[in-house]
Amino acid sequence: MLLVEGPQMVGETVSVIVVKARWAYGELASKRFARVYAGKGPRHLYQMAEEERPFSEVSEADHVVLASMLNGARFPLMPLVELAQRYRCYSLTRGQLAQLWTIPYFGPLSQATPYIDFYLNTYNVENVRVLLDELKDVPLDSPFPAEHEPVIIGGVGANQLLLEGYRRSIFFMRSTDPAARLRAWCPLVPIG
Repeated sequence: MLLVEGPQMVGETVSVIVVKARWAYGELASKRFARVYAGKGPRHLYQMAEEERPFSEVSEADHVVLASMLNGARFPLMPLVELAQRYRCYSLTRGQLAQLWTIPYFGPLSQATPYIDFYLNTYNVENVRVLLDELKDVPLDSPFPAEHEPVIIGGVGANQLLLEGYRRSIFFMRSTDPAARLRAWCPLVPIG
């Protein structure tokens, strides 16, 4: 789905509403997630997503609607997103991504696990297999696109988790380009 606006996103700061709206918008036409949004929200948003219209065409009023739709569709993850009211887009290396944690869905006994263990496929293989199946037709030497929707990170400090963007993260980690970077919305948490 084409949601990206270009490389200028790196360094951009947005509200948690925008991050949540982007997340929901990216899932409206998704084969894996569209069902959790079924019957929620106005039809024009689904149509825009199906037409792969860029997020920049979504009105600010619809940002609030999309954020509300995400609250209902992804309720268990919302406290992690809402720890911060502002997010900044960063350009991550593989090493930085490897330091994150996964959401409990991908860990043993429904516990968060280090991202690198998830990537190496050591835990909860069945849940990881769905993602790997989606990438099976993508050659291992495929270049990772510089233009991609940023993934979303939640949590604070050493407890940061990859909340959204697991398929993109696997594709990024498999890339053979040492200069490839993964764009990510990271929480800006006030200190003190």
